[in-house]
Amino acid sequence: MADFEQTTSRPLIWFIRQEQAQQTRVSSSESGFRFQTNRFDKQTRQTINSELPLAENKTSHVQYLVYEPTESTSLTQAIESVDPTHAVFPTYGTYEEMLEDDTHESNNRKFPEYSTSPYRGLRKPLPTKVLKKSQNPKCRRRLLTSSDWADVVEHFGKYGSMKAWQCNTNNAIKICTVSEDKTYKREEIKVSCESSPCKDKRISLGLFRDTTGEIKWQLVRNLNRLSTLLKNHVMSSEFAPGFALLKCEDGQGIQVLSFPKVLDRMEAVQKHEKRRRFNINIVLEDSLSRAHFYRTLLKTASTFRDIIYNQSIPSTLLEFEKVQSYVPNTYNSLQRLFTAQKYWKSKTNCDNSVKKFLPNDTEYTCTFGFEEMFSRYKKAGYSTLLQEDHCWYDEWSSFLDPRYRLARVKDEKARLSRWKDYVGILEKSGRWKEVDDYGMSILSCDVYKNYNKTNPFSSRTVPNVCFAGRHYGSFILEYVKKYTELNDIAAQPFLAYTHLITSHDTNGRRIVNDDESLADLFHHAAHLRNTVTIFISDHGGKATDFAAYTTQGREEINQPLLFIIIPHEISEFLGPEVMNALVVNQNRLVGLEDLHYSLVSILDTDPNIWGTQTEDPPKNRVLHADPNRHHRNPNVGVIPTRLRGLFKPVPLDRTCEQMTIRWDVLCLCEGMDTTVPNDSEIVQWAAEFALGTLNNRIQEQYTTALRSKPGAALTSGFYGYGACQRYTSTGITRARRLIAGSDQKLIFSLLVKPFNTKTVEIFDFEVSFPMKENVNGITLNNLVRISQFNKYEKCTDEGVDPKLCACHADQRNNTLWRNAFYLKTASQENFKLKPRRQILDQPCLTIISRVRRRGAKANWRSVIKTYEAVNACADVMYKLIIAFKMTQNTRVSLKYPESVTLLPRTVTFLLTANNYRRFELFIPTFKFKKSRWRN
Repeated sequence: MADFEQTTSRPLIWFIRQEQAQQTRVSSSESGFRFQTNRFDKQTRQTINSELPLAENKTSHVQYLVYEPTESTSLTQAIESVDPTHAVFPTYGTYEEMLEDDTHESNNRKFPEYSTSPYRGLRKPLPTKVLKKSQNPKCRRRLLTSSDWADVVEHFGKYGSMKAWQCNTNNAIKICTVSEDKTYKREEIKVSCESSPCKDKRISLGLFRDTTGEIKWQLVRNLNRLSTLLKNHVMSSEFAPGFALLKCEDGQGIQVLSFPKVLDRMEAVQKHEKRRRFNINIVLEDSLSRAHFYRTLLKTASTFRDIIYNQSIPSTLLEFEKVQSYVPNTYNSLQRLFTAQKYWKSKTNCDNSVKKFLPNDTEYTCTFGFEEMFSRYKKAGYSTLLQEDHCWYDEWSSFLDPRYRLARVKDEKARLSRWKDYVGILEKSGRWKEVDDYGMSILSCDVYKNYNKTNPFSSRTVPNVCFAGRHYGSFILEYVKKYTELNDIAAQPFLAYTHLITSHDTNGRRIVNDDESLADLFHHAAHLRNTVTIFISDHGGKATDFAAYTTQGREEINQPLLFIIIPHEISEFLGPEVMNALVVNQNRLVGLEDLHYSLVSILDTDPNIWGTQTEDPPKNRVLHADPNRHHRNPNVGVIPTRLRGLFKPVPLDRTCEQMTIRWDVLCLCEGMDTTVPNDSEIVQWAAEFALGTLNNRIQEQYTTALRSKPGAALTSGFYGYGACQRYTSTGITRARRLIAGSDQKLIFSLLVKPFNTKTVEIFDFEVSFPMKENVNGITLNNLVRISQFNKYEKCTDEGVDPKLCACHADQRNNTLWRNAFYLKTASQENFKLKPRRQILDQPCLTIISRVRRRGAKANWRSVIKTYEAVNACADVMYKLIIAFKMTQNTRVSLKYPESVTLLPRTVTFLLTANNYRRFELFIPTFKFKKSRWRN
């Protein structure tokens, strides 16, 4: 190990530059890149060989993938042949090969010209013609079609057409500045103010009060008083010591002053003697797919490419091209990031009671899980920063609050009560101890208050979130930028996590507002010495029409992004095992759980061998960074840890099945799902059951809530449906099948049309039924609304889940459609099938049946039979008994005969039957008991 330490005392990039200078007289087409000292490369090839075979000779693994032009084909022609939609990404076997390609071999390549289809990559692509293929992972991305690109243009316009929204700069004012030099300390804040912006009026100072949970304003008469108030606030505030607001008396403009937490500076003797762990800075953009990143964050992508190819920048960047989401929601995605699969199968019913939250309560699973990861790092001596742009009293809650889906705050009294509960939960659960700095988090509520909202999820209502003349996200990103710059070489390491919901909107365009700030943050991050910066998302956008109604959009929901900026000093001390694993994993199927285990393994040290390791570490070990390595004894300070997550090569044959993803998640790997024809008999049968169950659920929720109201006695106004309408189906898409023990599962998307609206709603279903054909019964396991439901929340009936509802959002009296509903039910088509009527009790009770047939007219056979019951009268109810006279060669959705209660003016799905043989005999029987309507 001593030899390795001596030969790599300089950053790896130094060797590349030295070699570059020696090769100025060598033709650019030659690959004569050779290290004078190649021990790093030698160790690399030995440890990675079992996972990814390299070229037989010592020439770069990347080089032989490059298309060599013949005499009749110029290099320019070869470059121009690159198709941006199907470009060949360069793949690498070692970290050295990647750096070599970035420095030398890529000089003869260029990025494709952008048209409507941007190139989705940061490194220059290889020509489309390849002489020899490397060993490829089993997971391959689906190639995009012209139809996919047409959908993109239809929803987002041509490449580069999306621009950031503009904020009203009249709302910004600059009154004061805070000194932030190398000796900057928050407890010694020095504020310089100008009186001219306020035209000699008094300055109004806004500070967050921990006792009330809101920002309070006070007039300040002199600057000395202002400095004193700021110092006291910084030293005493628990939740918002990192910022203050300023404005002129009676003025409209506002200024945000930020002063990030500053960790203890490293003393001169420490710089020579004390080993330090490197810092971790994580930035997450909620609901942003990798593809949408390349469509929208053009400045950020340009900055990333500059980090790769600008040799004066002392860092490199890794892009993981195949990141698979586990679930299309933030809550469970973050659980996988912070706790792996600890809460994956938990179905705890989250209680809002403060009494439930006790210290060290390990049974309570209603949490994002961040406190578990933060606790690990706190115990290892790290300082922690948590920033979020969620409002703490929003109904979706914040990361710190483990209560899930709270009621809306209606007035100031309710808000104050919520704040007291919030603080109590943090104290009782111990969560507040895991966070040293909340950054700008607590400002979010006041920002959204300007829009009369508590979150910006509905972009049609809140298309642009501005504050103090700037995009709100820019303040949060600026804060973490200052924090990392101030503390990069502090004596204490830090873990910073920043969560932004800018991209969580319904049109997919608001994310452009963060582009400039993200580019600025990552440009500075690449110049830090001791901080690894990770840029991730939880999943792709799912609230847009593009996500709901296009193939590409549906796939992007499950394809988040992952980029890592690694300073060369840290990459050197991580060592060849880690760096080579990170490099090869760029082209393998990974997820946030892999990142979790990587973060865990950084801290997984063995204290028994601290300072005593003198030999090369075992294979499954990683070295921590020490920027001051040249001052210490090369034989001490090597701290081995177990490699996990992205720090070891992900298997080439990994598939989505091995990642434990949720049932409705589409795998990004082509051909991984067992597809079933959408028009197959078994899918059509399952879809009939799914549609009927969906309608029954809406009706049941509405009638249950209606009957529970006081005074809901006999009334002619009682209907089975209120504002939320009954659906008919227009189509089935994305059907696929899974085998689970003795059962089989079908997963499909159902396109449905509300009775009296022109919209098309989309639901994903998972149903299961026995593999054996002669066993009856089908079960609805899961139901997820894919199309937007936010617009229906205000018109949804009390007691009905908005995720099921479709109603006239722009009309108050939106139940008039029911008057015509029962007259048209008997003729209403479903799945393009006309119904038949069987009157059981004139004029009230009718059985509606739909029969799907297959074959020639002379030999048609029934394939699927579906039955529904209509009680069209207002003053009677029925108990309908369903039985089967014969069920030969037929699978029935009901396991056993059963009885169903039919309330007045209701339409109830009863059953559906599937004939799986040529000759079938299925005869259901219906008997009823009639009674007067009693509530």
